[in-house]
Amino acid sequence: MIVERQPIPDTLGEMAPGVELAAVLAEIDIARLDGYDAVTVMQAYARLEAHVQARKAVVMAEVGLYEISASGMAKMSEPDNNSPDEIRAALRLTRRAAEREYGIAYDLKVRLPAVRDALSAGLIDKARAVVFCDWLEDVPVELARAVAAHLLPKAGKWTTTELREKIKKLLIAADPAWARRKYERAVQRRRVIGVRHADGSASIMGQQLPVDQAAAAIARVDAIAVRAKRSGLHAPIDHVRADVFLGLLDGSMSGLDDDAIIAVLFEEAARKAAGDEDDHDDRLSDSPFGTVDLDDTGDTEANAEDATGSGDPDDTAGDIGGDASPARTADPTDNDDDPGGTGPDPGPTPGAGPSSGPGSAPGSAPGAGPGSAPSSGDGGPVGPASGTGAEGGSSGPGAGPTRTTGVGTNVERGRAGPVGFSAGELRVQVSTLMHLDDLPGELAGWGPIHAQLARRLAKLQISGEWRFAVCDEEGRLLFAGITRRRPRGWAHPAGWAHHPVPGPAPGPGLPPGPGLPPALSSPPGGGGGTDPAGAAGVGVGVTPARTSAAGQESDDRPSDDRPSRDLRARSGSLRRRGIVELQLPLSLLRALRADMYAQGGWAGVIADIMRQYDEAVDEAADHARGPVTGRRTAAEDERRRFPKAGLRRRIEVRDRVCSHPGCRAPATRSEMDHTRQHANGGPTTDSNLAAACAHDHDLRDNGWRVVQTSSGHLTWISRTGHSYPVQPPPIIEPMPEPFAPNSWPQMATDHHEVDEVPAPAPTAGAESVDSDPPPDPAHDIPP
Repeated sequence: MIVERQPIPDTLGEMAPGVELAAVLAEIDIARLDGYDAVTVMQAYARLEAHVQARKAVVMAEVGLYEISASGMAKMSEPDNNSPDEIRAALRLTRRAAEREYGIAYDLKVRLPAVRDALSAGLIDKARAVVFCDWLEDVPVELARAVAAHLLPKAGKWTTTELREKIKKLLIAADPAWARRKYERAVQRRRVIGVRHADGSASIMGQQLPVDQAAAAIARVDAIAVRAKRSGLHAPIDHVRADVFLGLLDGSMSGLDDDAIIAVLFEEAARKAAGDEDDHDDRLSDSPFGTVDLDDTGDTEANAEDATGSGDPDDTAGDIGGDASPARTADPTDNDDDPGGTGPDPGPTPGAGPSSGPGSAPGSAPGAGPGSAPSSGDGGPVGPASGTGAEGGSSGPGAGPTRTTGVGTNVERGRAGPVGFSAGELRVQVSTLMHLDDLPGELAGWGPIHAQLARRLAKLQISGEWRFAVCDEEGRLLFAGITRRRPRGWAHPAGWAHHPVPGPAPGPGLPPGPGLPPALSSPPGGGGGTDPAGAAGVGVGVTPARTSAAGQESDDRPSDDRPSRDLRARSGSLRRRGIVELQLPLSLLRALRADMYAQGGWAGVIADIMRQYDEAVDEAADHARGPVTGRRTAAEDERRRFPKAGLRRRIEVRDRVCSHPGCRAPATRSEMDHTRQHANGGPTTDSNLAAACAHDHDLRDNGWRVVQTSSGHLTWISRTGHSYPVQPPPIIEPMPEPFAPNSWPQMATDHHEVDEVPAPAPTAGAESVDSDPPPDPAHDIPP
């Protein structure tokens, strides 16, 4: 097919950008241009784009100046801290991006009008205009305009790098103190940010750091990595630097000298070589209930309130903006007077025997496998000896420091206290953790993660707060709570107390039967015996009676049943231990409960969630004002200034993020905002509360208004009168069926040949432990 060439106007290359140029370009058929004319048209579009960017900057600068007035025409003389927020809501930008865009727009309109005019005329593009704004930001206005006037005639012919160098030379010559002022101003804006990449990995960047301290930090990381390589560590030097960098930041190497850090690197390398990254639950018990249930240390809801610092208004440090609950971002300890309240109740300690992990030496970390780092000679770093098991003791004098990723204790290093921080708030469906599917999880604030990583993080954060969200078939929240149960057989971190308590009492659909411990055949709270000590020498207690409030237990047990306060304090704050949100549809929950014996080690978790949901449904029917979330009535709770832990948790689960349109701050790090302020009689209920980060909470005091039409459905009204509706996102989003053609190549890291790792010989005097075989891959396929 022959295509007839379309000629273009001879003056198109010199036509000024504007309405006329836009009309001419709209009539051109791109497919009918030859190569020469196509370049000319592209240049014309670039000039038109620059013209539009200049006009947009002028309008954007004006938008930030409007204030509330009867006429709607009143403007401030200069922008305030909230000027970028209207741009953020209207264009759905992040707060950082909105502040950046508004700063450039205001500079172009006020400080650098010549640059704005050149942009409007199409002589430069926005990238070059941004260079002018950035490098002339802290320069006196007269000097900034003189530099711009000198360089603008040729700026369009230089690259942005060339333009930047020209500006720097002129400024240093004209104002020798400029470089120092710019450096000091930059250091005042120093910060650390995390960036997620398209491949799922992430980068941590320190920005505007003092150059001397940054150089010293890099030098130390490099020196440790070089010493580790010279000591025989077989890993790329870049990998070693990255591992040291992360270990020093996440706290897992905190307080260690360089030799101890190198020992940790060797231990981590041995662990990875042993292949304990497999994606199957090789330690998950096949027994639905048993003696490795979690110790209930008291009133779950009350302890949760202590952990979040919201149990009593008098315990808080005051409000923010006149109507805020205690923020979780200000204090690294999170007001965590009782940090163990929302963590798991660890199971009993096995008897004196080998570690339960297959391929583990007695006293070694589960899954550590054979192999040890080489010992160095005199003056060199000592490679790590065998580690410390999750529930065992040190293997003897000279044992190397154990790295506990995410959550653990410094007991092995001679100090009390947690080692490392958790990754944060993990959101994942229960079916994924149970290997029924491979749906993605989510790391709050970072985005989606693949199923294998979600399972690994859930195991690392076993000592954190485990929330659950029961949803309807559309993924909307029905009920939220916390569970102190953990999958039976998952390793507990070192340092946790172990108190024997049996599994949940049988409920509907779970009749007593053969194979269950005797305590499970007794009515809840009705006494019952204890299970004889098993092979591991573990006793079983009696399930305490439950109160009518979901997630609570009676407090009539002896006080010595509770672990000591200092022991529970070792678990660290909620942010240190992390959160795991278990998501499951109500239909799946009922299906799992109907076949409880088939759920193996997950049976206790499923039964506890089902019990709490059933009790909440019964309470909702008994109390017209809604479910009871504590020992006080709902009416009394509404008069509280700050929400109790259960209500706060429900708001956090419901809203997911800050309720301001476009804000991605996790709700767990936001404040609880009363839509109708508490001082004006606003109740503390889910229909009058919403998550708002500290910045957006302050918008209420700077001209913004909020209306909540129903629970979680808000409308933010700006100073200009524009409305921005927001509704809570679904907890569980619909996902397509997996698509994996057989022709796709399998990655070498998808499977580990565990049979190639020889099991070490058992220690003399210790009973051998049979390792469970790896699960059949067919069991991971959903029915």
